[in-house]
Amino acid sequence: MGRSTKEASYLYPIAVVHWEDSQEHHDGSGAPIHSPAKQIRIGWILKDDKTGVSIATEYSYADMTWRGEHFIPVDMITLIEYVELIPETPPQ
Repeated sequence: MGRSTKEASYLYPIAVVHWEDSQEHHDGSGAPIHSPAKQIRIGWILKDDKTGVSIATEYSYADMTWRGEHFIPVDMITLIEYVELIPETPPQ
């Protein structure tokens, strides 16, 4: 695997998005599940605004397209951690 000493230039930033989702209790036995399911998604942030976040799980550097796009409403998001990409310098 090759390493680059130049900083990568991506069209979209990368982030770790923490959010809470609804969950289903499949069998209906026992105590009800009365709390959100804590989720984490990592990917390229396509849009981040007052409505929510659109995040893609795959990004094609060759043609600047993406796949695996998901939208997370702002009221479900608990934390967004933007990731700073720092290129490694090859050993001397």
